[in-house]
Order: sequence, then C-alpha cells, then structure tokens
Amino acid sequence: MFGNGKKHAAEGREVDVPQAIDTFTSAPWFSGFRERITVKGIEAIVRPVTDARTWLLTEGWLRHGRLSVHEVPVTA
Repeated sequence: MFGNGKKHAAEGREVDVPQAIDTFTSAPWFSGFRERITVKGIEAIVRPVTDARTWLLTEGWLRHGRLSVHEVPVTA
C-alpha cells in the first residue's frame, strides 16, 4: 500500500509521516503519480517489485486518472 503511514495517521494512530512518499512501500518505484517525485538514495535500494505485465495494471487503471501523492487511502 502506497500511503500506509498516512492511512494509519488518518485513523488516529501515532504515525509520523514526514514526507509524501512512504519509503517503506513500493511507492518510490510507482510511475503513476500525477506529481513528479524524487527519492534520494533510491538507487542503493533493491527494487522490491517487478514491472506490471497485464493490460489492467499497465494501461487500464489509467482510464480513471493518475494518483496524487497527497491522497489518503480509504479506511474500511
């Protein structure tokens, strides 16, 4: 989940979210944000995800628009 820290902070838990990108997720490797992001030192971290291969994950989801780094995930 990209905004895991933001989600827990929105639920009232004590979580410090000092930056828009949660570096403990795959968010730094996600290319679908509206905003341009830069994460210093990212090249020194082993990429924890692989490229998407299906139509839905590569193109289909973009029909609803790119995501903002400032969005907070829905709490169920």
